[in-house]
Amino acid sequence: MAGRRPALPGGGPALGIRWVRAGAGACLGAAVASKWNGAWYIVAFAGLAIAWDVSARQAAGFRDRWAGWRRSDARWLPMWFGLIPAVVYTASWAGWFATPYGYNRDGAVLNNGHPAGTIAAWLAYNQHMLKFGLGLTTADPYQSNPLGWLVLSRPLALRSVCTAPCAPGLGTEQEILAIGTPAI
Repeated sequence: MAGRRPALPGGGPALGIRWVRAGAGACLGAAVASKWNGAWYIVAFAGLAIAWDVSARQAAGFRDRWAGWRRSDARWLPMWFGLIPAVVYTASWAGWFATPYGYNRDGAVLNNGHPAGTIAAWLAYNQHMLKFGLGLTTADPYQSNPLGWLVLSRPLALRSVCTAPCAPGLGTEQEILAIGTPAI
């Protein structure tokens, strides 16, 4: 074909660590720390990074783009989208690790009444949260759409106190609500 340049030998240069991707891994770890559904984005971004690297090598004209990717970028992928998100997720538990007041800090509740070590209690707590989340089968009538989270479209009850007998028509209830920003 006219105008087509010949393929370059090899798979291209080794690009080394890319700090933007390390930052993306840290942000993905924070996403998982706030909601476990963020783990799906780790998988998606890893796949996207592979596709970008391989297609960039192809667009640059390198003949064996997969060999070049395996030689230079594949070794960093587990750090960008595995180790860094795991470290950020674990760091998000710093308050739980640093104080004795964290829920089930000794692991007794989740360990059949026997105290566990700190790491074992943390792993059991995470396992308990996972089992609870996977076991949910009915929708919460007060659940909100994630699109409304940024503007707090549904009021968030921060504190609720009932005065003596708190039943429909009897007594009063005092609440502190986060109702969002009206200007938004």
